[in-house]
Amino acid sequence: MASTSGILDPQPGPSQPRSSTSDASEDLDPQPGPSQSRSPTSDDEPYVDRHLYVEEIISMWNLSKIVRELGNRDQCVAFAEAQGLMPTEKLCRTHRTPMLIAASTNRSFGSWVCHKRTYKGKNKVTRTNEKFFENVKIDLIHVFYLIYAFAYKMDYKTVLREDPFKEEKQKCLSRATVADWYNYCRESVVIRVATRTL
Repeated sequence: MASTSGILDPQPGPSQPRSSTSDASEDLDPQPGPSQSRSPTSDDEPYVDRHLYVEEIISMWNLSKIVRELGNRDQCVAFAEAQGLMPTEKLCRTHRTPMLIAASTNRSFGSWVCHKRTYKGKNKVTRTNEKFFENVKIDLIHVFYLIYAFAYKMDYKTVLREDPFKEEKQKCLSRATVADWYNYCRESVVIRVATRTL
């Protein structure tokens, strides 16, 4: 029998036997264990409501993790690249050679620039072109904070109050900005679901 030492709310074990009157279908479709847990984000399996393991809870995102891992532009860019949200390579349309990344402000992922000396600066393309982060008007740290807030269904007042960057930046998000980003995230989810069902 699998160990339950890593489970916050363990399933019945030797000292907690299952009821002898349990339905036979439970044995045919057991709850996911340490070696067979189902991911709620899996594309091919339905979400299964179950008790979470310690490792799963520790790995969850919270405000502390947002500040620690997405607290500056470089961390945000690295995270977006690692998650496949931002391309890391692009070929120059003219020379068919890899372009370089020119760093920009905290509100941008930078731009693609041709490295050819005679063409340098003439073939500059923003990295966010036709991407989720296109036309971003706020700092990247706030972009990821708002995505987190949307995912956890924070109301507007909570978003403004819990903003972990407002003291450092000496400015706060507006309700209009929160509303715009919530709408944008909602539209992105709808588009994602629609394209997956086609």
